Amino acid sequence: MNDDQPVNEPAHTIRLRGPCQLSWIVAEKVLAVARVKIPAAIQNTVFEDLPSLPADSFLLRRNFGKPAGLDGSQTLKLNFEGFQGVSRVHINRESENPILVTREDSARPSKFEISIQSLIQHNRLEIEFNPNAEKLYAGDIELVIETS
Repeated sequence: MNDDQPVNEPAHTIRLRGPCQLSWIVAEKVLAVARVKIPAAIQNTVFEDLPSLPADSFLLRRNFGKPAGLDGSQTLKLNFEGFQGVSRVHINRESENPILVTREDSARPSKFEISIQSLIQHNRLEIEFNPNAEKLYAGDIELVIETS
């Protein structure tokens, strides 16, 4: 092997599974909150003992920490697999530097590059679902760290 050639390291993948917070939103107010584990179908049957009000949206929230050891030679990608009915994806919406990952009309997010500098120590991923979509589904989410 020639020592002068750069070695491409394999990407490091962090799966964002596990418990998420799903909010049922009506008239811009959170009507109810439930814990769900993704991947999962997003539906109002998750919420028990609620009136049959139609939701304006469902909001899935997942917190994640900034991966350790990141530097300028790496790229960070957010991968969505199997999502359906998504209207918006935000990271750190209420912070000084919010990140809008998807456009308003992006029903099926897939892969997005994120600036490492825009992440903070404790991040919040928010995925808003349009309840009028044919199917609402939260699939797998991965943070992929690639070295250039």
